[in-house]
Amino acid sequence: MSRSLQPGVRARGTAPTEFRREPDAQLLWVHATSQPRLLALRSIAQRLMADRDDLEVIATYDPAQFLPSDDPTPEFAAILPLPINGNSSGRNAIIASRPDVGLWTGGNLNGTAIRNVADTGTHLLLLDAEAQGFRNRKRRWFSDPQQEALLRFDRALTSTRDQASLLRRAGLPGERIEISGPLRETPCPPDCPDEEVVDVSQELAGRPVWLAAFAHPDEFGYVV
Repeated sequence: MSRSLQPGVRARGTAPTEFRREPDAQLLWVHATSQPRLLALRSIAQRLMADRDDLEVIATYDPAQFLPSDDPTPEFAAILPLPINGNSSGRNAIIASRPDVGLWTGGNLNGTAIRNVADTGTHLLLLDAEAQGFRNRKRRWFSDPQQEALLRFDRALTSTRDQASLLRRAGLPGERIEISGPLRETPCPPDCPDEEVVDVSQELAGRPVWLAAFAHPDEFGYVV
């Protein structure tokens, strides 16, 4: 098991735990509710930053749910704890930085943070919404603060019709809900010189290409 990053402490190779937005940068805020979702958000950040030189990405997490591993995450300008209850430096930093777009994963909505960030004009998207992230102790699907926070999202993506139905029952308009695949980490392709892309395209010259994805060593002979 890898060593975990404690709130407010920077481990070697990780993003800083304090943040100040660059004046001319576009800012994306992402919130992870699990380590796999943090890795998936890192993949999204990688792809976006490959196309946008002026983009910064700040990540938050709830330390009551998980602690990020100390794997290097250079895509994130900062990784800040954002507890669901109580005040925190992470929440204050997010609100003060006024992100352009926010991506929240799963459930367990931090109503205060979401409402305050939405009030600054941030566009909010809910990704990988799941029912278990919205249950409260009384087994009601949505508490009033969570329902109010949910309605601040411009769009919600979930992986099943049942989850989509739950969001509609909570009051989120159907046109804001989209059924999509689950959120997963997707490795970015390595950089490649443009001239090599042109050369390979010319060599193929429109011929069909067969890809053997995730082949095992004992299958290489059959592939060849």
